[in-house]
Formats: sequence, structure tokens, C-alpha cells
Amino acid sequence: MALSTDVKWITNTMRGAPAVNGNTPGCLIAALDALLVTGWGATTALSVSVSGGIATATVNAGSSFAEHAVVLVDGATPASLNGEARVLTASNTQITFATTAPDGVATGTITIKYAPAGWEKPFAGASKAVYRSADVTGARFYLRVDDSNNLFARVRGFEAMSDVDTGTGLFPPDAHMTGGGYWHKAVGANATAIPYLLAADAKLLLQAICHGVSSSAANTITAVYGFGEGLPINPAGDAYATVLSASGSTGNNPNYGALSGATADGSTQGGAWFARGLQGLGGAVYARPVPESGSASALSGNDSTFGYGPGRVDGAVKMARMLLKEQGNPGELRSVVPGCYFVPQALDNSLFATPFALTEGAGDLAGRRLAAVFTGSSYSVRNGTAFVDVTGPWR
Repeated sequence: MALSTDVKWITNTMRGAPAVNGNTPGCLIAALDALLVTGWGATTALSVSVSGGIATATVNAGSSFAEHAVVLVDGATPASLNGEARVLTASNTQITFATTAPDGVATGTITIKYAPAGWEKPFAGASKAVYRSADVTGARFYLRVDDSNNLFARVRGFEAMSDVDTGTGLFPPDAHMTGGGYWHKAVGANATAIPYLLAADAKLLLQAICHGVSSSAANTITAVYGFGEGLPINPAGDAYATVLSASGSTGNNPNYGALSGATADGSTQGGAWFARGLQGLGGAVYARPVPESGSASALSGNDSTFGYGPGRVDGAVKMARMLLKEQGNPGELRSVVPGCYFVPQALDNSLFATPFALTEGAGDLAGRRLAAVFTGSSYSVRNGTAFVDVTGPWR
């Protein structure tokens, strides 16, 4: 069975990935451009050969790609080698990937790069950008990113836009949060490279940025935020369930508004917003991320609902999906956040020692790779671990 290429992801450690820091306005936009629109890390293969449905591409030393990432191949003959493929194995000089091409040596000037997620960038300005999904089956609402500040980007959703600064159907509206939410890049205005993970499919972007590293290399705590469409609870669909998740101030608490859990209903400290309420009337409404299992007020990996993690009976780490409901008590469930997982266990977090390192999924997630996201009560205090599925499919 062919491996899914639906989900694309980028980290700061990938070759050619743009650097994010607290010294460069526009640096987050560069990373978003790479993942969503353009791809990155292009190189020309020295050779590509096929044997038994597996292609081996040889590249110059140091020009290889990360295992499990999706690459885009172009310029090869036979043409069946071209297109997206998930990297199976990687060394300093070679990658392998599955192909339907016949056995033999390919010809042509063959280029390989990390594949973009296939979004559009309809508007741009000085340290500003607007993105939206290119998938015509979705709502295709707009994400506006103002990345003109060194330490954070201001983010806001729009139902419609006519230029980089003008649109209608704002979420959040100014009545909830003037100027939009915050995606933090750094806590200090310096050039320290910030660890980050961005992952997306055709309709949803997830991001986790370890902004505290700008003050100390040990401050790798963050949370998962994002923009886009989840999986609607309503079988008939939910036209206005596009969500924006963001922090609410120049403060750096990594919990409020996070899609990875332990977030309160909408507040001045952060939140998530649906474009409109369940009935599709009026404007934006607050959304609250809650785990499918476990406590809505606990951090992922710091929740003893299901005992220890890994479990002392089966040795398993339990993974719960994250859901989005409208603010209020009880509040209606609207959608599932695909690709983002909450651990309803008291997790041995020492098993996941490197931010965004990959671990193999189990059970329903067998065969997938999950990136560890360190969660905590502040950007300097780690209490737990959440996970992002970087291989998918999410839908």
C-alpha cells in the first residue's frame, strides 16, 4: 500500500529550512512559505535508479532529506518517478522512496525538494502574508500573518479578503481580541535559532515554536497552535468550523488557546475561535479545545486519568484525539483537530528528551510517526508531552 503524502512538515533542523529567531521580522513567514507554498531544500540528484518498486536517489554529500518527510521529484524519465513521495530511508548521500516506475536507471535533470502542502498565498506585504487552502472542497478562509515584530506574529482569520490588510468576517473580532492573536517566536530579541515544528495537510496548519530558547537552550516548552478546518462532527459538514488558535497577549504562557490541551474558555490570555457559531449566523465565537479522553484542565502527559504512561499493564502510551467545542457549559462539539494528540496519562516524559523527535505510533496509529511537543505551565517549566502526527493521513 502506498504511503500517504497528505501531511507535510518542517522543522528548523531540516536542510534548507528557514531560521526562526527573535531578531528577524518576517522569519516566521519564510518558514510558512516554505511549508505551505514553495517547498524548500531543492537539490539536483546525481542519479536515480529503481529496483523492485523502490527508487534510490543519490545526491551530493550533505544534500539529503529527512526520513518520513515528503519530497517532490521532477524532471525524471520515466515520468512515473515524478511527483510526491515519502522518504523511506535516508543517509548523507542517498534517499529511498516507493515508486511505480519500472526497474532501471532514470534519465534527465532530476530535481528533488521538500514538498509544500499545496496552500496559496494570495496577498503579501512588508512582513505580512495571507494564506489559504487551495482545496476547493473546503471553506478556504484566510489566515493573515503580520510578522513585523521581532518576538511574535499577529494572526487573524478572515472569511473574505481583498488585499493583505482588508477583509470581512474576522476571527477573532476586535471585541474578543484587538488586532488578532499572537504566535510567539522568541522571548528575547536575539539571533538564537528557535526550534520549531510546522505541519499541514491541505486544510489545516499546526505549529509549535519553542520561543523560550531565545533566553535559555533548556526552555524547549511550547504548545500546538494552528489554523484551518478540522474533521466536522456533523456528518453533513460544518461550513464555519474553521478555527484559529493563538495566544492572547505579548506574554508567553504556552497554554492559553492551545490545540494540545489545558486551555480555558476564551480569555484575554488566549483562545481559539470558530469563524461563526453552529447555526452559521452572526460572527466569530470562542472555541475550546478539549481531549476526547482525560481532563480538559490538565496538560497532555500530566494527566493520571489512565494511570502511568507507558502503562504498567500493556506498556502503551495512550493517545486521545483533541476536539473543539463552542465555549460555554456544556457547549456543542463542532470538530476534531486532526493530527494533534493528548496523552491522558502521567507520562514518563524523560522517554521523549528531544523536542520534535519522532516516535512510532501504536494501535490505531501504528505505522505513523509522531513528533513530541514539550508542554508545560510556562515556557521554562516542562510538565508533559503532546504529539503531532507528521505522516498522516489526517482525514
